[in-house]
Amino acid sequence: MFDYQISREKFIVNAVGKKMTDTDYTEVMSSDFDDKPESLSTQYFNICNYTLMTSIPEMLSEWWSYSGKSVAEFLESEELSEVINEKTFVDILVGKYKLTNQLLPLIRAKVPYNVSLNKLYSLNKNFSVEHPKAKLLYVDNEKLHALLRKIYLQKKEKRKTQIKDWQQENKDKIAQVKARYIESHKEEIKKRKKEYRETHREQIKAYKESRREITNRQQRERYHADIESSREKGRMYSKIYKEQNREKVLQSQRKYREGHREEIKIKRQKRMEDAEYREHLRAVKNANYHKNAAKIQQRKTQRRLENLEESLLKEREYGKVYRDKHREEINIRDRERYQANLLENRQKSAERARKYRNKLRFRKETGKVIMPLLDAIINAKTKTH
Repeated sequence: MFDYQISREKFIVNAVGKKMTDTDYTEVMSSDFDDKPESLSTQYFNICNYTLMTSIPEMLSEWWSYSGKSVAEFLESEELSEVINEKTFVDILVGKYKLTNQLLPLIRAKVPYNVSLNKLYSLNKNFSVEHPKAKLLYVDNEKLHALLRKIYLQKKEKRKTQIKDWQQENKDKIAQVKARYIESHKEEIKKRKKEYRETHREQIKAYKESRREITNRQQRERYHADIESSREKGRMYSKIYKEQNREKVLQSQRKYREGHREEIKIKRQKRMEDAEYREHLRAVKNANYHKNAAKIQQRKTQRRLENLEESLLKEREYGKVYRDKHREEINIRDRERYQANLLENRQKSAERARKYRNKLRFRKETGKVIMPLLDAIINAKTKTH
């Protein structure tokens, strides 16, 4: 004997794909899968109730014929093509197939008739008795469950939308009913609230703490966001003002520096004592240099050309000071560079030595012979002219 209640419960769990809560189960059982009065939908008043309740094939035939579509179009529009093809549907209509109990919830969910599952089980059982040669129709369970899940979710969303629309349309009535209930049940509501607070003291405390923490964090975030926004606006307005009043701003800054030299010097010295500030200042200077490197190099080159002699003197002095201060580092670096290009450096050293020897030989030996001859030739040409 088929247990309808257990089957319906298993079907709902399988259709949704997860274990349902009591609330979800009650909603489904009370809406789409409960036993409603057996009657036609308002769209099908012209169909005979007698033929509707004779058998499932006749029920499906009436449903299809009323649509006015071909079998393929009908199955596609009703999303039944995912589990039943055109030939199988025709075979069901002519009585070649009887349905499994797993397929009946799909029929119940899709047909536009208010027919109960109990009635469908009864009709299917009677059809099996009357047509013992009919084959049992099996379909892909995964596709069937996916389709049932899809139908259930669509109906659930539709029901939520209907409830929401109804609440919006009857907002005033709901508020009035709520107010009347509160007014007439003040003591009862007060008592329930007190009992709830006493029995859920720890949960309420934890909730308040979590909400307080969330609220404080949100307030801090808004506060810092407002500060940063205000600072950004201030920087933008200051930049615009400086661009529009450049000479005026520079004159004001020069005037302030001249009148507060000692104060500025003391403040700078105090700030420079802070290592973090020095690091920050170094980072800012590096960033500004890389940002304006081309302009800085151009200004330096221009100043060097305008004061070339002074610049060369300063460079020589700076070079001497630098070499004295970093002599050991320079020697190490030179040795490393020499070792890295040893063969090339040896060839250069040999070439320099050869040139030096030739120069020395000319000075000591060859020059003593050639130079008097050259002087005599020059003197002879001078006397001739």
